[in-house]
Amino acid sequence: MKKLLLSCCMFLTFLGTNFAEGENTDLVYFKKINPEILISIENVKPQTDYFIRNEKGKIVKCGKIKKDKKTINLKISLLKEGIYTLDVMGFKTSFIIK
Repeated sequence: MKKLLLSCCMFLTFLGTNFAEGENTDLVYFKKINPEILISIENVKPQTDYFIRNEKGKIVKCGKIKKDKKTINLKISLLKEGIYTLDVMGFKTSFIIK
């Protein structure tokens, strides 16, 4: 029950942060609430490279999408607060760590 309640709180927090940002459409994650996030990857071949870059363009994490996986597990507790970009095959999406 405790795990379910925590999951619900994290989901509601995630929804609330998107709406609270107003015009900003980037996803916002709070490190203290979500020390890890799962990024879902669809329609990507195995062994495809991915890169996570900070706001200066420096690669802070990279890897390959594993054969049987459709997600990237990112430990955001290790990242500094700021804006990051996920780049998979030239397709980019931004998110904010607070």
